Amino acid sequence: YTVSLTATNVLGCADSARLSFVTVLDPPLAAISASDLSGCAPLSVDFSNNSAVQGNGVPLASFLFQFTDDGTNVTTTNLAQTVNHVFNNVGTYSTFLTATDAFGCVSAPASVDVSITVPTANFNVNLVICNGGTVQAINTSTGVAPLSYQWFLDSNPVSTSQDYSVTFN
Repeated sequence: YTVSLTATNVLGCADSARLSFVTVLDPPLAAISASDLSGCAPLSVDFSNNSAVQGNGVPLASFLFQFTDDGTNVTTTNLAQTVNHVFNNVGTYSTFLTATDAFGCVSAPASVDVSITVPTANFNVNLVICNGGTVQAINTSTGVAPLSYQWFLDSNPVSTSQDYSVTFN
């Protein structure tokens, strides 16, 4: 781009100045990846920085990782450095990365979501039966599939099926 300025005084005298080249730099491109996208708390995740210079951009200078689960930030100046974060609570959380170049141009944020889950164990059963009757335990557990199950009777493992039935004498 060319930028020019003309200054004129009250007598009509004028002078001009001109800059021939104003360079507009392309912003950096932030890119992030995670070693795990889901798991149980506490989940330790390593984040890789895959940011890059775009077009006529200048070398990258710093990187800001922002974690929405606890509001912490980590700044690094090394593109190859992985950043570790431990997620301690159930939920889905975004991690944002912005890259800043040597001139101070800042990328749009890149993000990756990490889901921390825990299944909820639950079942329905008749609490009173007659002698010789069968108890049908119907599993109503929820969580990220596939789930596995372990049934216990008086603290002894008895089945790994989804539902369980037993006859009492």
